[in-house]
Amino acid sequence: MDLWILAPHTDSNGNMAFMNRMCDISQFVVAVHVLDESSVTLASHFIQHLLMKFGLYHLVVQNDSTSFKIAFIAMCQAFNLIYNILAKYNHKRLSVELFHHFLNKNMTIAVKEHDTNNVFVPVGIIAGYAWNNVPINSTDILRNISAIGRKLHLPLDINLNTVPMLT
Repeated sequence: MDLWILAPHTDSNGNMAFMNRMCDISQFVVAVHVLDESSVTLASHFIQHLLMKFGLYHLVVQNDSTSFKIAFIAMCQAFNLIYNILAKYNHKRLSVELFHHFLNKNMTIAVKEHDTNNVFVPVGIIAGYAWNNVPINSTDILRNISAIGRKLHLPLDINLNTVPMLT
């Protein structure tokens, strides 16, 4: 788990970061936008978007070279979660960094194309969908199939026919 921060900027709604969590086995990512990096905000989003949807975690891993570390430790201790802090600047061992590189590329293109930071949240969410709809490295198994048991459909994939009448 790690924060991807849009520093020193925010969008028009005050969102300044994505709290990203990635499963080391399936590489399935969950990206949640947050207004600040306080332990209260992170804990609230962690419960609402991660624990309540995906259950308890065996181990949560974070790198040591982030300002998010103190809030991260406080949040894990509040939930009695086992956590591990990686050595400073050891980003290659934190798998969520792979998603951060992908998110950087997507965000750079979108912000330059639209000339505004207000695309921050939609681009982050769509990047998460795109990331989860590709196979796990060195396999042909989709990340979302192994993590949640179903394929994710983008809004463009949904058939816009009228809803059938219930009987």
